[in-house]
Amino acid sequence: MNTENSKSVVNQIYPNYGEALSVCNGVGYSMKALTDVVVQKNIAVKNSLTKDQFLGSDATRTLMSLGFALNARSVRVLDFGGGGGYHYTLARHALGNECKIKWHVVETESMCQSGQAMTDESLKFFNSISSAQKDLGNIDLLLTSSALQYCPDPIAYLKELLAVSAKYIYITRTPFFPGHQTLVSVQSSMLSQNGPGPLPQGYIDQEILYPISFVPIEQVEALIQEKYTIRFKVLEEPANLFVENQPVNAYYGFFCELK
Repeated sequence: MNTENSKSVVNQIYPNYGEALSVCNGVGYSMKALTDVVVQKNIAVKNSLTKDQFLGSDATRTLMSLGFALNARSVRVLDFGGGGGYHYTLARHALGNECKIKWHVVETESMCQSGQAMTDESLKFFNSISSAQKDLGNIDLLLTSSALQYCPDPIAYLKELLAVSAKYIYITRTPFFPGHQTLVSVQSSMLSQNGPGPLPQGYIDQEILYPISFVPIEQVEALIQEKYTIRFKVLEEPANLFVENQPVNAYYGFFCELK
């Protein structure tokens, strides 16, 4: 889809996820070129990090949550929607090799296949929450960064994540809606904007489209509080999409502890 045509479908409201996906060539975030690029970018970041290198300020989200969840010198993390393992790379760099890390990324089948290039003794990829939980055992931290909004049913996935009973849950960079119903739209980005760092050689930059859902923030908080105490919440980024004069896509963070 060319850029001019995509303008007619981006930031529109659709009746459901399926309708939104249909204008994204039926692929969305499962696009093979996208998953390959994200993983190749993560490999480049992993290979470029040195002991004394400064991390970007975006790393503070991941490292802050690890600070709470770290159990002595070990940590078990379920990373829902963790892409190519970027959060793990940050954790390994910050905590060092002397810290025992078990990091399970739950992703699309396409990302899991591409992610095999990143797998090591600490990092694994799974295509379901249940399979990752079964392999991981007790979970210190469940991290989900900018992922729930791209699921076919964010509330259903949130309920499944809460049922894992991780000691801590950190939901970050996730947009919720202040209204009372879920809104479904389509988001656009360039291939080069996905994953950390520049576009790897051999790939042509292109626009990609994927459905995005904005679920009611009150519903999210109520579900969390059935099982967790919300220790703090953050308004991370303001909204730039409005429907009936209400902000739709402000980005939030919730750090929660199991009751």
